[in-house]
Parts: sequence; C-alpha cells; structure tokens
Amino acid sequence: MLIGCGVAFLLLGIGALIFLMKARDLLVWSLDKTRAGVLSNLGEDVTPADRQRFDAAYAAATTRIRDGKMDPAALQKLQGELMHAIENPREKVTREKFMGLIEALEKVGGIEPPPAETAPPAAEAPPGQGTASLGFPLSRSA
Repeated sequence: MLIGCGVAFLLLGIGALIFLMKARDLLVWSLDKTRAGVLSNLGEDVTPADRQRFDAAYAAATTRIRDGKMDPAALQKLQGELMHAIENPREKVTREKFMGLIEALEKVGGIEPPPAETAPPAAEAPPGQGTASLGFPLSRSA
C-alpha cells in the first residue's frame, strides 16, 4: 500500500512539473482558439485599424506569455474581457467589446495604448452672441 501511494505521489509530482513547464504553451493555445472565435464574429462597426491594433496587441501578449513576463492582474483582466466578448456566440462582438479586449491584450503585452481621441474644440460664439450672464437683464420692463 505504501509503495502504491509513493508511486501515485511521484506520478502526481511529475504531472505537476510537466503542467508547469507547459502552462504557458497551454495558455497561448487557448488564446489562439478564443482569438479565432472572436475574429470570426466581429460586428460591422469594427474597423480595419481596430483589427490591426488587435493583431499587434495579440502578438505582443503571446510573446510576453511565452517569455513568462506577464502581469497576473493584467492576465486576469484579459481573461475577463475574453469571456465578455464570447459570452453569447450568437451575438456579434461589438466595437466596444473589441476595444476592451484590445486594451487588455495591450496591457498583457506591455504596449502603451494610444492616447484617447479628443473631440475638436467647440467653436466660439461671435461677439455679442455668447451665453455668459452679465448679472442684469438686457431688456427693460416697464
């Protein structure tokens, strides 16, 4: 009985070592499968530029995972974004979900996201047409 338990323990230890050595490859493999599902179900609002940014972020993330240089918190956020993106296979992946996924991949990959697009400044009203209050009424009441 003692020999059987020792052999089982030894096999369990060997299995754990193999898993630890192959965990990164397993993670990249699962990302590959999920990536294919996401890309095959993109919504019409996703642009080619979004797709290029996704490809670059994905490549950086998988490289860092293989090298063992990933941040566990960023990896956990990526997993959450992936689950959010594929939670309903009948539903298209919206641009909003896709951008969240890209940002999570960039974080895992160590890529600084591009600066947020800013709205153009509002046009100023011509003199005398503004909305500032003068503190007193402009018309006289009799």
